[in-house]
Amino acid sequence: TFQYKCTFPDSDYWLGDAFIEARKKANDLLLNAHQKPRVSIIIPFYNRPEYVTDQFLEGLNDLNVHSSALEIIFVDDGSTDTTLRVLRDSVGKLRFSAKVYTQKNGGPASARNLGIRKAVGEYIYFTDSDVLRPKYWLNEHLMPFFLKPEIALAGGSQRNPNPKTKADHWRNGLVESVRKFSITNNIMSVPFDTASMCIKRGALEKMGLLYFDEKYKYILPFYSYSKR
Repeated sequence: TFQYKCTFPDSDYWLGDAFIEARKKANDLLLNAHQKPRVSIIIPFYNRPEYVTDQFLEGLNDLNVHSSALEIIFVDDGSTDTTLRVLRDSVGKLRFSAKVYTQKNGGPASARNLGIRKAVGEYIYFTDSDVLRPKYWLNEHLMPFFLKPEIALAGGSQRNPNPKTKADHWRNGLVESVRKFSITNNIMSVPFDTASMCIKRGALEKMGLLYFDEKYKYILPFYSYSKR
């Protein structure tokens, strides 16, 4: 087995006063104490206890965010092995509020929807159990929302480190995602990679598009919405 690694565009893309100010606002939200979490991370699991490693947990603990600003939600999608027990044993090792929910197997879209219903954050991040997140993952994904208020969703990039394939699984970097995905009709035919993305709850609620369409396993309802 192997894990994906999220990556970000070179810093040269982010030069300029507007980007600097957006990054400052994002960091202010993430690095200050809050009475309740402002950000939620949802990670679905199905029969993957071997992925709940020390490296996986340390990567979460190393995220550049105040412990009170973040909650982590693990959703066990009806695993038939030890995944649920392993997840419950792991939450005490995290420095954030962390909860484990379980449901009858319904697929990753269903599991993410359960996570959304339980989440309290105004910004909701999605990632997968086989993804390694860099320290500034939250910061970089949050910045676009302060750069342009009309942005409702930002996606990142990930690369497959498996030397046998030598393939970048998601070539759409954060900069390109920011330019493409604002709240306009022309974005609704473009799916997002749920391994590395963030949504602004309030913006998507206004559009009636907060939840995943469970007819599709891995994408938000933008895609199916555009086909209606």
